[in-house]
Amino acid sequence: MLERRLADDLYDRLLQKRLGKGGRTTYGPKNKLLVHVPSSIPVDIFTTDARNWGMAMVVRTGSADFNIQLMLRFRQLGMAGHAYGGVTAAGGQEIDCPDEETVFRLAGWTWIPPEERR
Repeated sequence: MLERRLADDLYDRLLQKRLGKGGRTTYGPKNKLLVHVPSSIPVDIFTTDARNWGMAMVVRTGSADFNIQLMLRFRQLGMAGHAYGGVTAAGGQEIDCPDEETVFRLAGWTWIPPEERR
């Protein structure tokens, strides 16, 4: 449904694909970089599933510095965090992150409100 609506809006010229930092358009299944044509406001659309909603929320509400620190923390623990997914444990097991609390628990941190994720 989202894809159909976006296609309609792109056709109607309400939205337009925009260039990312690398100078190329990004319009894939997990993220889309757009611009609202009438206002020139950038619109970024990120999608996830219920299994990894928590990681998506943490990453999208944290600053770049916060996200770097979070991913470094996972590495320190022998794990890997994924911006579009959950966490990979040291043994290679994939761990779902359905809520923010799971992400913070895996990192060994207490939950941090979005406005404090600097």
